Amino acid sequence: MAESFKGKKRSEPENLNKEEEKEETSPFQICIIGLPKYTTEQDVYKNAIIPLMPSHEHAIIGVYKQSRKNVAYVLFNSEASRRKFIAEFNSAPKKVKFHGVKMTTYVARPIPTKEFSDLESISRKLKKAALPKDLPMDATENQVLPWIDISYQDQIARKLETLKGNVERFFGEIKELQGGIMMDCPFERMIESDAAKLGGYRNKVELSIGLNAKGETDVGFIKGKIEAQHIEVDSACNYPHVSAEVKAVSQTLLKVVKSFHESDGLNSYNRVNAVRTSSVKEGKEFWRLLQVRQSSKTKEIMLTLVHTKNIVSPELNEKIRNTLKETFPLNGLIGECKLVSLNLIQTEASGGVDYELNDTVETLHGDSFYTEELLGYKFHVSPLSFLQVNTDVCEKMYLYIRQLAASAVKAQAESIVIFDLYCGIGTIGICMEKSAKEIIGIEIVSSAIEDARTNAAMNGLEGKTRYYCGKVEELIGEVAAQYGKRPIVAVVDPPRGGLHKDVVNRIRTCKGLDVLIYVSCNQQSLVRDALLLCRPAKGLSLIHICRCRRYAVCRSRWSPYH
Repeated sequence: MAESFKGKKRSEPENLNKEEEKEETSPFQICIIGLPKYTTEQDVYKNAIIPLMPSHEHAIIGVYKQSRKNVAYVLFNSEASRRKFIAEFNSAPKKVKFHGVKMTTYVARPIPTKEFSDLESISRKLKKAALPKDLPMDATENQVLPWIDISYQDQIARKLETLKGNVERFFGEIKELQGGIMMDCPFERMIESDAAKLGGYRNKVELSIGLNAKGETDVGFIKGKIEAQHIEVDSACNYPHVSAEVKAVSQTLLKVVKSFHESDGLNSYNRVNAVRTSSVKEGKEFWRLLQVRQSSKTKEIMLTLVHTKNIVSPELNEKIRNTLKETFPLNGLIGECKLVSLNLIQTEASGGVDYELNDTVETLHGDSFYTEELLGYKFHVSPLSFLQVNTDVCEKMYLYIRQLAASAVKAQAESIVIFDLYCGIGTIGICMEKSAKEIIGIEIVSSAIEDARTNAAMNGLEGKTRYYCGKVEELIGEVAAQYGKRPIVAVVDPPRGGLHKDVVNRIRTCKGLDVLIYVSCNQQSLVRDALLLCRPAKGLSLIHICRCRRYAVCRSRWSPYH
């Protein structure tokens, strides 16, 4: 049965039409739910199927597990085999090496047969993954700092080459869509980091707590891959893109972690084990992550420590808190910065994830934020707030955006309305206030909206800003309608995945929106979204719906993504 799968290419289910899916879908499927999101098909086979294998090897055809989803499907050769497996699975939970998983006979969306990996190929992958522990891994720098061995000017040249290739592809597809009409969109300039600010530039660093190559506890960056069941933590002191303050804090916390390991047996979070079992060893895997956020302008620093929730006694928990407060005193100097905030995140996140964005942040002492300065404006930044990690380049980018907004609309600044879509804590809109009469921010995260309002008030802009909490696609049309014929300039800075298709459609059909400034950190999603934004309207194949005018690139050092 396994041989029938050989040589078949796996395609996304979305690419199948309904007729093909109906023909190639088997009804003999079960769905296992509640798996860690990083679980692979090999994990399902090894930890859920092999324990029951003696009576079912001949009955199972294949396994399907989509990346970063918490469900998997198992395909059987008959209904009888499927029912027998379900009964044995449910009656022998101790044999199954996943905790908290469930099985359901309800398959909401049957998976096409050819999507399943056969057991023979899964077995080969398991054998390949069973590598000796002393095999050399890729250098940490290749994951944390992919371009560390390349000069800054060479980094810029490579980035431009890739970008221009993507832009040419975009223009080619647009030209085809628009019946041969070519769009004019010249490259304007490269916005570079200052030579004096190429090292230690990050205003936010998240350091993992775990074992290094020698099997000793360390605080730094993960080396290796969780999926390969082989990771190490390399000291933050080995990296040029983090500040002296970050390195100092990491070493101070390391002493605290080692002390509690010796006195109370507290270990660091085993991410590999968590991926495989979606649980932690009670009372042991405590320490997870240290987040450091700092400002080179205000000289303030904020620390946030993440640990596993509810696995130590209340007495030990209080001892840990007191030790942290003594070790990192309020207003104490760390290098050139003053500590203004010390926070804790207690998390129950599993599957190798250090914490969830909806976890509660508890402030041990000080404020719940630190203050950053951009273009002369002050901003309160909390542990879970988004902010560009390179302050210097961020300021240059905001200046350029402000210039674009002013030049793209012929009207005077006194009449322009800026829409800051996905506004977060309001940095882009507030930094553009000199180019507009009014700033409108839309954001779905309620805490971010409150921060944006606080930041607007702190900069004396209460009467010039309005913030709405909700989905962009649901609010943009309604809010834009309030401004009649006044020119609207929208700025969008989406995550790496880009814009949701519903947002693209709302932007395209929003009356009054004259200019869209798209800030991107991912060329691929930018090209995809630009094609969707610029494509002709239905039935109007030669009409320019959106005109791409010019583009620029902001670059910081080391990473190809900034």
